[in-house]
Amino acid sequence: MKKLITTGFLAFAFFTFCFAQDSKDLYLFRKVEHAEVVVKVLNTELKFTESVFDRVRNLLTNSAKNEVEVFKNPENNKPGMVRVIVARQTASIEGALKSILGLDKYNIYLQKKDEIAKQVKLQEK
Repeated sequence: MKKLITTGFLAFAFFTFCFAQDSKDLYLFRKVEHAEVVVKVLNTELKFTESVFDRVRNLLTNSAKNEVEVFKNPENNKPGMVRVIVARQTASIEGALKSILGLDKYNIYLQKKDEIAKQVKLQEK
C-alpha cells in the first residue's frame, strides 16, 4: 500500500513540475522579439487599453533588452544562473504588471498565465 501511495505522489509531483515549467519560460528573453510576442498574447487575453498596452510593451521590451545583455556573459548561461535570472526577472515584471494592470486584471492574468505561456509558444513556432 505504501508503494502505491508513494508512486502516486511521485507521479503527481512529476506532472505538476512539467506543467509548471511551461509558464516559467514566459519571461525568459533570449531575443527582444520574444517580448513583442508576449505583449501581443497578453493584450489578446487581457484586452488592454492603449495606454496600458504602451506601458506593458515598454516594460517587456526594456526587460528583454536587459536580459539579452545579461545572457551575453557565458557565466550567466549556466542552468542554475538562468533559473535565478528568470525568477528575478519574472518577479520584477509581475510586480510592475500588478501596478500597471490593477488588482482585478492582475488576478485575471495570474489565472490565465499558463494559457498565455502556451499561446506564446505556439505563436513563436
